[in-house]
Amino acid sequence: MKLKFILTLWIFIFAVVLVEGCDNPPDMENAFIPEENKKAVYDNGDVVKYQCHAGFISRGSVQYKCVNDVWERVGFRTCQPKPCGHPGDTLNAAFRLIKGTDFVFGSTVQYICNEGYQMASRISTRNCRENGWDNDLPHCEVVTCVPEELTEGVTSNVGSDPVTYGGVIQFQCNLPNSKLDGSEEIFCTANGQWSSKFPKCIEITCDAPTLTHGTILNDQPTYRNNDDLRYNCDKGYKPLERPIAKCTKRGWSPQPQCQEVTCEKPVNSDFGDYSKSIYHVGEQAILKCQSGYKTITNTRSVTLTCTDNWTSETKGWSMNPYCYPITCQRPRGKGLRVKEVDSWGVYPRAVFNYDQEIVYFCDSGYKPETHQRAKCKFDGFEPEPICHEIVCDLPIIENGRVTEKAKTQYKHNQGLNYQCDSNFEPERPQRLTCGKNGWDKLPSCTAKHGMCTKPNLPNGYFSSKKEVYDNGSNVLYACSPKYKPSTEGWWGTIQCISGQWSETPQCIPEDSCATLPTVINAKVKDNKSSFFPHGSSVHYECLEPSEFEKESFATCTEGKWKVPNCILRVKYCETPPRVEHAVIMEPFQRFYRDGSRVEFRCEETYEIKVEYMFCEKGKWSQKPQCILQTKPCDEPPYVDNAISPPRQSVYENGSKVEYKCHTNYKIKGDKDVFCENGQWSQIPECTLFERTHDNCGEPPALLNGDTISERPQNNVYKHGDKVKYQCTRFYKISGSSEITCQQGQWTKLPTCHLTDMRSSSKVPKKGGTLSGHHQKEVYDSGSTVYYACSPKYKPLTEGWWGTTQCINGQWSDSPQCISFRARSYHCDAPPHIEHAVIIAPYQRFYQNGSRVEFRCEETYEIKGEYIFCENGEWSQKPECILQTKLCDAPPHVEHATIIGPLLNEYNDGSQVEYSCEETHEIQGQKLIFCEKGQWSQIPECINDNCEDPPALENGDTISERPQNNVYKHGDKVKYQCKQFYKMSGSSDITCQRGQWTKLPTCLRKDCVDYKKTAKITPHYPFKKTVYTSKPRTSAHCPECASPDTHLNGESQIFCTTNGNWSSPFPTCKVLSCGSPPDVHKGKLLSPRKKSYREGEKVEYECENKFHFQGQSYVQCRRGRWTTTPVCCLAPTFCGQPPVVTNADIEGWTKSSYDSGDRVTYRCQKFYEVEGSNTITCTRGEWTTLPKCLEPCTVTLDDMKRNNLRLRFRESELVFIKHNEYCEFACIDGKSLKGNNPLRLKCNDGKVNLPVCG
Repeated sequence: MKLKFILTLWIFIFAVVLVEGCDNPPDMENAFIPEENKKAVYDNGDVVKYQCHAGFISRGSVQYKCVNDVWERVGFRTCQPKPCGHPGDTLNAAFRLIKGTDFVFGSTVQYICNEGYQMASRISTRNCRENGWDNDLPHCEVVTCVPEELTEGVTSNVGSDPVTYGGVIQFQCNLPNSKLDGSEEIFCTANGQWSSKFPKCIEITCDAPTLTHGTILNDQPTYRNNDDLRYNCDKGYKPLERPIAKCTKRGWSPQPQCQEVTCEKPVNSDFGDYSKSIYHVGEQAILKCQSGYKTITNTRSVTLTCTDNWTSETKGWSMNPYCYPITCQRPRGKGLRVKEVDSWGVYPRAVFNYDQEIVYFCDSGYKPETHQRAKCKFDGFEPEPICHEIVCDLPIIENGRVTEKAKTQYKHNQGLNYQCDSNFEPERPQRLTCGKNGWDKLPSCTAKHGMCTKPNLPNGYFSSKKEVYDNGSNVLYACSPKYKPSTEGWWGTIQCISGQWSETPQCIPEDSCATLPTVINAKVKDNKSSFFPHGSSVHYECLEPSEFEKESFATCTEGKWKVPNCILRVKYCETPPRVEHAVIMEPFQRFYRDGSRVEFRCEETYEIKVEYMFCEKGKWSQKPQCILQTKPCDEPPYVDNAISPPRQSVYENGSKVEYKCHTNYKIKGDKDVFCENGQWSQIPECTLFERTHDNCGEPPALLNGDTISERPQNNVYKHGDKVKYQCTRFYKISGSSEITCQQGQWTKLPTCHLTDMRSSSKVPKKGGTLSGHHQKEVYDSGSTVYYACSPKYKPLTEGWWGTTQCINGQWSDSPQCISFRARSYHCDAPPHIEHAVIIAPYQRFYQNGSRVEFRCEETYEIKGEYIFCENGEWSQKPECILQTKLCDAPPHVEHATIIGPLLNEYNDGSQVEYSCEETHEIQGQKLIFCEKGQWSQIPECINDNCEDPPALENGDTISERPQNNVYKHGDKVKYQCKQFYKMSGSSDITCQRGQWTKLPTCLRKDCVDYKKTAKITPHYPFKKTVYTSKPRTSAHCPECASPDTHLNGESQIFCTTNGNWSSPFPTCKVLSCGSPPDVHKGKLLSPRKKSYREGEKVEYECENKFHFQGQSYVQCRRGRWTTTPVCCLAPTFCGQPPVVTNADIEGWTKSSYDSGDRVTYRCQKFYEVEGSNTITCTRGEWTTLPKCLEPCTVTLDDMKRNNLRLRFRESELVFIKHNEYCEFACIDGKSLKGNNPLRLKCNDGKVNLPVCG
């Protein structure tokens, strides 16, 4: 048995191993193998097909295949739940998936009615079955509320019919003195119940309120309709609104309430700056206004105090807490005209805004104080627009006089004539005109060329009485008692040099010091003064090798100097020894420090041997020597076309030879040539001389000058030719600067003289030596010259050599050499004589035998005119005696009398006054003076009256006659012409010096025809050129057909009685406007242009918080802009809420809303709200309005037109809310065309349907 089992098992195993193929196929989700496809054994290559369970589908066959004894999937198809499509929409409801996640087999959707609707169907769900959705679409019906019966006196806006969801019932109480007890309106809620109970009518009563921080004045338990409740608030508190409340059906109005007194930041505080919003009593706030605004106190900032005195104006503040716009009144003033530059002209504006600029100009005869532009600023216009009347004061004319009746002031364009005095230029009468910037020129009377006017000398007098001095004149002066000249000596000298005085004369107090003192071996350290008052000091410094013994200052004491002393404390050398024919090249010194070096220079023709000497241990080194040096010259050089001078064996230094030219040749240069230390001076030339009997040769040479005229082209000077000369530097011309060729001869040659600002260096009469190898003839001002004297002579000054300096054309000291044997008798400066001056320049020393001439001041007579220096002393000094002369009786003047008694004699200085008869006027000064026996200029009495004014043909006088019927000089008479006549010339005539000025004429008034203006056709009653009556003329513009043109001017004009047309002749003008006006707190909505056509409009918009008062645009009409819009600050309250399309306002609306009030909108059915559905009143403006976005509507006709159907349901009308999707499908046999998808999204009522074709 056991063996049999083993054998059977082995046979089975062997059989299994030998069998090939696959066992049962695998299971698949939602699918099965049909019985007819099942097999016990599946061979390799067999394919098994699956079938989906009910409710599931696959896109194609689901298969497995046996491959190598293993099942393999064929493709990736599976069995998916069968879709049912969209379950369908129902009105007033929405659905949601409560089973599954998509609209496929096995899912369930549940329908939920919208708020205010209730389910009317028994079943509210639909299930996706094998054959689609089961059950019908549920139906939702609106919820309704049944009105209750109304109580007595109550009425409503509805009857007894049910009210649908959201419907509102409004109630009123018709009983007198009654009110509703309950809500004035109720609405039907979503659960079918009323939002509140139905109200009833009750009597209007108000309970006594509980008043905190206050006292009721008429306290009682109950108040009836319209009863007043009066109350007071405690200190520090105020009524919320007013201290009286009225009992109304809505309760107390306003609510009695006491609130703490506080001060709030003003509504328009944007113009100011507050640190917080609420302030308590006693607290302070600083109100700072922004640019362009100011406080009630006209300041930029102000400190406010919160008080318990609350008024509507101050709001509890100590003063008005607002910032007001800065404005400026239109400036007004005499001669001032304001022009506000704008797009088309001048605005007659009275008030200007802050920072607004004006342009102003002044009338003729006025001028602006500053710029002609000004801006409106805090304190008004800056700079202030002012026009000053142009006036010129009577000028002071030095050395001249006004030649007409002078006035103190002259207006614009008025003039005056003046004449310069004798010896002053210009000589002819001159005229000044008062211009915009004063006189058109300064009156000037200057001394004639080269002359000097008498200078001003306070506290002094001059030797001459002249007012003008010739060039080169010397004037001597002296000072009054207790004064002296600022120069050394008690009198001074000045010289007129080319129109300028050599120095300015000055008289200083007698106790002052004039020139600085000389301190031996010292020099002034620092000084810039011209004279030194009593007590002043000057700092000196000692020259090496000396040093101060004590102080280093020189002090002026009572007109005399107290000088310091420089002493030697080291080894020194005395003055260097004299060297014949030599001079030392530095000023004289008495001492020299050890180591000093002195330079010597020899006289001309001498050569120095050893140029320097040195001070060594108190002794000078080897003395220099000047050796005479002369060099002869060679034979004079040959000159072409010249006769050679006679030959000599030797030409010594200083020899002269003369050259002469052959016939027909002329010499060019100096004919005499000199031997100068071995060299000949400049050699002349002989040039050909060609001329006719009228031609001239070369112009002669001018010593120290040259010609400045151009030569003739052919180098020939003919009869009448002129040659002009000029002198070289430091020389001036004497005589005519031009010479003329006259019949072969030149006229007289001018000469060149040294100018007054240069001096010739003269060698002393008895011999002397000047420094330098070449003695100059002219020295610049400021040059220093050193000189020494010949043997047996010495300088007049201290030392054996001297120094002089050229100062303004004069030498500081006249160099003099005197004999060693001469006695040193000399006199100091002459004594001071009161009221006298010496007629010679000041000198410190005078030689024995000198004579000095004195001259007395005016009104003084001299006694003893001269004094003499005799053996070192002056002879008896002169005396100036006051001389007075009497005047005879004043001369008789026609038509004049003398005021006061008439005497036979008058003392010097007496005055007499003349008075003219009534019919005469005085010419000249009415006062005359006795001056040194002579009367000053005598006046005249002139009859300036005029006869009666002449008659005017066709005219008459309109001026009143003088009271005494006498027309005086300067009186005016005014004329006017008769009717139909007009005046030619000035209407005024003036009496001038007994004669009337020119009389006007009266001409007949005629209107003259005008030249026809282009495009205008005038119509005349009759044709003629001149109209003397009143023919009326009309004009129109037939060719101005364009709407952009119009008649500029009157359409009718007529000839007036004054001979002029009533209006200017019209023209056709293109209508346009310039740039539109600016709007304060507003701006243009379009770019600004330079020009706008007739009828064109320009829109503006106001800035934030401002709104238009009136229209918001301007329009170009007849070339002008219409009224400029005005932007005003927005109010603090709002009007009725604006209408929102497709929306209703919840609740009742009011005519006005306070700031902070809110209003809520509700969009209509199928409309979606965008933004907040609540708006708020803020400072007079509503916040942003909401928007109700439209649903999209698709009708059956729309779908048929585009071959469409709804994919998931059938409907004739589809509503798609904003932002929701709707899916379409093409009808059978049609396919999608274009790019629009079949699934669409609604956007505010707009949807683009796809098209199938």
